[in-house]
Amino acid sequence: MADESSVFSRWIAASPFPTSAFTPTSRRCIVSIAPTPAVDVQVRVNHALKDCPHGLGDQIMGTHEEGVVVLHGRVDTFYHKQVAQELLRKVDGVERVVNLLEVHWAALPSRGLDQ
Repeated sequence: MADESSVFSRWIAASPFPTSAFTPTSRRCIVSIAPTPAVDVQVRVNHALKDCPHGLGDQIMGTHEEGVVVLHGRVDTFYHKQVAQELLRKVDGVERVVNLLEVHWAALPSRGLDQ
């Protein structure tokens, strides 16, 4: 039977995580692994939408992949559609925004223009 510490050492060597994330005595992974840049950008996109003063974070979603953010969801006006796009263009790590937001006119109040 193989020595338990050598099995653990081979497991650590084959792991994609930094060796400082493991402790041989506890045989547990310590959650101190740095996030990847793509995850960082997705987190910043989520925060930008959530913190938007127009409250768009509840209505739309942005997914990030390789510098491109794709916006999905519904907004009430074309102004909100543009605001979301411009908001995400300013996020560090976003190179391009594909705006697939739908404008949902039924949510708009009547202004009496049809009278």
